[in-house]
Amino acid sequence: MGPRQPSSQPEPSQSGLPGPGPSPCSDEPKAPEPRFSLRDKSALLAVVIVAIIFLIWLPWFLVISVGIGVVVAVALFLYHKYKPLKQEDIENKRPLGL
Repeated sequence: MGPRQPSSQPEPSQSGLPGPGPSPCSDEPKAPEPRFSLRDKSALLAVVIVAIIFLIWLPWFLVISVGIGVVVAVALFLYHKYKPLKQEDIENKRPLGL
């Protein structure tokens, strides 16, 4: 066998990933991992609370809205059933004169 040919792929680093990577003897301090600030935590808590309130009240809002719609529809139906419109109650049957 001849001398080893350089491959086009980089050698794996200590972490097993290709590329140079940090050496284990490096004196460079590691970058601190990002942490959630108090502002981030409070915003997340507020969003969760609003979502829970929305999920609790949405079905009730829909039930109340549909209930109001049904009551109004029944009232209008009964009103026009017992007091129908008469021809003399209707004015200007042909507003455009056609």
